[in-house]
Amino acid sequence: MPRFAAVVDLPVNNQAPSAARAMVAAALPLWGLGTLADDVELLASELVTNVVVHASQSDTMQLVLDAGPERFRLTIEDGSPVPPRLRASGRTATTGRGLVLVQHLATRWGSEQCGPGKRVWLEIDRNRE
Repeated sequence: MPRFAAVVDLPVNNQAPSAARAMVAAALPLWGLGTLADDVELLASELVTNVVVHASQSDTMQLVLDAGPERFRLTIEDGSPVPPRLRASGRTATTGRGLVLVQHLATRWGSEQCGPGKRVWLEIDRNRE
């Protein structure tokens, strides 16, 4: 299978999660990864929402989709140096479940410092399809 990649800079605003979902919905079926599209749309939306909520000092974020023969990788880069952290959310909490979803649906995920900000990434193994 050939390698496919797409990169887009998104503004840090309330429309960014929708734009990220639209990018995933357009790209993955074209790349033969339609079976992953629903999960990746959800995960992209969660990570982008985290930037909007927690890294609002950034003007833009970069979303990268990278599909290789063995795995799919999604990366979000923003200007905040604060790494994401899993939180325990109560049953009635309306926020705080995004990274729990990432941990459950992704094969692996993590974050790393990147210049003055950070890069949050997740991978889904292709053999999961």
